Amino acid sequence: MPEKTKARKLEVFGLHCREGQQQLNYVDVFTRVSKAKNGIRQIEVGEKLLALPSMRLLADRGIVEFIAYEGPVGVNPLIFDASTGTERFEPLTGKQVMATRTYGAIDLEHRVLSVSLHDVACR
Repeated sequence: MPEKTKARKLEVFGLHCREGQQQLNYVDVFTRVSKAKNGIRQIEVGEKLLALPSMRLLADRGIVEFIAYEGPVGVNPLIFDASTGTERFEPLTGKQVMATRTYGAIDLEHRVLSVSLHDVACR
């Protein structure tokens, strides 16, 4: 019997950061970002929240691993219960958002960012 599989979206990007005409030292940049407190690694852009609560620099391998969450601010998800045919809004509180979880890795030497979009999770 075949195993159940779930489609994932994998994207690859080139990483190009400069300060003026100088290319940045990526190990230094990601060392500082990975050491920042969790609350600092969050930003609201328009009506979306982007958070990087998990970031790990593997300097000896030149790899950065991270988990990011993105979701709209101020949205209460609509829950439909198929077994009862009823619906309800699930109120979120404080800084909670209905988010998409993304896993990623950055190869610092080759300046390649790979991200994999995963399931939706309440955060």
